[in-house]
Amino acid sequence: MLSHAQNFEDVMLARLFAGQATGFYVDVGASHPSIGSVTKHFYDRGWSGINIEPLAGAHALLLRERPRDVNLHAAAAARRGELRFVEAVDFTGLSTSDAAQADYLHRRGLALREHRVAGVSLNDVFDLHVTHPVDFLKIDAEGGEGPLSVKAISHR
Repeated sequence: MLSHAQNFEDVMLARLFAGQATGFYVDVGASHPSIGSVTKHFYDRGWSGINIEPLAGAHALLLRERPRDVNLHAAAAARRGELRFVEAVDFTGLSTSDAAQADYLHRRGLALREHRVAGVSLNDVFDLHVTHPVDFLKIDAEGGEGPLSVKAISHR
C-alpha cells in the first residue's frame, strides 16, 4: 500500500478497516486532497466523508478532486462564527487559528498571512452533514484542537 499520510496513519487505519468496502470519515484540517492526506486511500476505495479546510486553495482542490465528499471552507472552532486564521505561506501545514501557535510561527520568522475565515463547530457539522456512522475522525488543527468537542460521536 502506498501511504499518502505524513506518518502512515492511513496504513494503520487501512489495517483496522481491512475488508470494509465502504465507510465514512470526518477530516478536520484536511489540507491537500492527496499530499499528506490520511483520507485519500479511503476515498480512492469508495469511502466518502466530510473535509473541513480553512485555506481557500486547498479547499478548491478538495472541491475538484473529492466530489463525493462534503467539502467545507471553514475552520473547526468551539462555536460558529468568524475567526482569525494565520496561514504559514511556505509551510501551509503549519497554518493555525491558535494565537499561541501563530505567535510561535512569527517568532520563528515564517512568512505569515492573516485571513478571516468561517468557524464551524463540530457539533453543527455533525448535525447538518452526518447521516450515517462515522468510522473515523481525524483532527489536525495545529494547536486549535483543544477547544473542539463533539457530542455523542456515534449518535447516528
